[in-house]
Amino acid sequence: DPRTGYPVQHRLASVTVVADTAREADAYATALMVMGDDKGPRFAEGAGLAAMFLIRTRSGFESVYSSAMAEYRP
Repeated sequence: DPRTGYPVQHRLASVTVVADTAREADAYATALMVMGDDKGPRFAEGAGLAAMFLIRTRSGFESVYSSAMAEYRP
């Protein structure tokens, strides 16, 4: 967590963002990672960001995609 310098305290393991530039994608991915597995996906959806979230579960991982990410999914 860049706000504290300590590891994040939520279930979000990874965020991938598709954007016009690498700089924009990196900035959004970092911000969404800090927001966590609840707030991050809601923010991405509201902002129209193409984002994929990898969330830790008891049995492994779950992938959550924003609506805007649909065009990049297989």
